[in-house]
Amino acid sequence: MYLAELTKTTIADDHLADILKELNVVFSARVIDELCRRSMSPKDRMVASTGAFMATTSTALPDDVKQQVTTHIDGVLERYLVDESIIDRLDNPDPTLETRRQVLLNSLARVYCRKARRSNWRANAS
Repeated sequence: MYLAELTKTTIADDHLADILKELNVVFSARVIDELCRRSMSPKDRMVASTGAFMATTSTALPDDVKQQVTTHIDGVLERYLVDESIIDRLDNPDPTLETRRQVLLNSLARVYCRKARRSNWRANAS
């Protein structure tokens, strides 16, 4: 995400080639543990990876590079979801529909509450 933010600064005017070279770190990651710190919880790794994806979409990188980076991160996330059976655990058909609905709502609520807190913090910091 740091590299993504650098592309929005004047540093990118003279050092875009260096920034692109440093993106090799992202491309070398094959699994989520190589994209995020291993000490992070699985949920935090997912959040960080998704954040990197979203940060990349708003960079000043050339469109083809943005596409390459987001496609690669998307592939890493897909492997993580499949390898760890995340979808199966989130949508396990064994519990009642009510229980499954509650699990989904709780997951979404945490994400949206975090976004709201972050937005409020940014608004108050201005």
